[in-house]
Amino acid sequence: MENQYFTSQGICINIQCLPFQSGGEGEVFSIVSPDDYKNKCAKIFYPSKRNDIRKKKLEFMVANSPPKLEEEQYRICWPLTLLYQHNSFVGFIMPLAYSNSIQLYELCTPKIKPKLLPEWSKFDRTTGEGVVIRLKLCVNIAIAIHIIHCMKKYVLVDMKPQNILVNQIGNISIIDLDSIQISNGKKVAFYGPVATPEYVPPEGIQLKPNENHIPSSWDLFSLAVIFYEIIFGLHPFAATANGKYETCTTISDKISSGLFPYGSNSKFITMMPPLHHNFTLLPNVLQSYFIRAFDNKIFKPEHRPSSEMWGKFFFKEINQPSKRNKSRVKLGSSNIYKPKSNINPEIKINSSKTVLLSAKISNNTYAETSWIIAALCHLMLFGTGLFYVDKSIKRKWVYPLSVTYCIIATYLSEKVLIFGTELGFISIIVGVFVGYFIGLIDTLATLYNRKNL
Repeated sequence: MENQYFTSQGICINIQCLPFQSGGEGEVFSIVSPDDYKNKCAKIFYPSKRNDIRKKKLEFMVANSPPKLEEEQYRICWPLTLLYQHNSFVGFIMPLAYSNSIQLYELCTPKIKPKLLPEWSKFDRTTGEGVVIRLKLCVNIAIAIHIIHCMKKYVLVDMKPQNILVNQIGNISIIDLDSIQISNGKKVAFYGPVATPEYVPPEGIQLKPNENHIPSSWDLFSLAVIFYEIIFGLHPFAATANGKYETCTTISDKISSGLFPYGSNSKFITMMPPLHHNFTLLPNVLQSYFIRAFDNKIFKPEHRPSSEMWGKFFFKEINQPSKRNKSRVKLGSSNIYKPKSNINPEIKINSSKTVLLSAKISNNTYAETSWIIAALCHLMLFGTGLFYVDKSIKRKWVYPLSVTYCIIATYLSEKVLIFGTELGFISIIVGVFVGYFIGLIDTLATLYNRKNL
């Protein structure tokens, strides 16, 4: 095999004779020269996989790449330029993943494999430091996916732990991106024809990646599965069901049937691995994120948390002191206290505006909205009641009642378990209902008092 190729700009590229990675479409080689390309690699397609459609797709990706393909804590292995041999298209050049990386899948199992110890022991989820490091790993992944999704053109479709590499200090690399879907709105320019059943959302029954437009909400389901595996060490739908779902034996069947152990179909779950029980120890907001991602009976695909929302939450959990220091978190064979933010592992995370950009309204704003709307609704009906009140009537009981119902409205809106505090309309509904209800009682009481004067 010849090992000399030329880029689209005519630069001569020499690669090593033997590939360091092989797949179903081609092989990946290290670049020997020139020196400027030694931190990159070359993917050479098998002859049967070289065609004009693939070439045009890669040309589009080269011309429309995300703005930041590499930062200190992540690399997006995006096509940088096409490669030619004898004037024929053969492959492309992309950034080289971090050295000494392994597939993220190796960290998504219940225990770290002995072959990875002791180098990877810092990721042990049975220790406080291991939990923090895994959350930081989730932040790094969220940043990279957020950057790709912000282009509004790309959906990864086949997002899975095998397509994410991680090194010992938590730097991540997103690979196999040449199979993504490219679209303009709902008009597909290039399909993402490949998907892995264990990471396909419930709507995958109706949508075929090689024929239909795949929305970004598809990726958000896959992302939530990956985060669940990183945190707990097992797939979120790994459980056994009975009743009308007893024939659901594969993970994909359970996904399409909404058999998440903590979703609306939990009553059908008869057996689940013990690691799932740790779900109840998560903060309520994080529980609600997973439920919104997995429970297709209650939530639509567009309600799934975005990569930005995941990143912001994990970042907040890492960087503020825990409010639950006394509660224990079981993420493995032993009980540990939830780690405090003063643990400072080696993993680098991005504290810049990348994740925080265009943030959603904060939970506190939702609570304030509930207070304000409840108060306004009460005052409207309270004002109506004043028209029927004589000046001699004493209404001292109204004021403590007003304070009480405002407190109850806000408390309820903050504590709704399934919806969480991110869905602000729940807060607003509670505020409107309580405000009008108490206001109505207030007005009726006024009319009654006047009648008996």
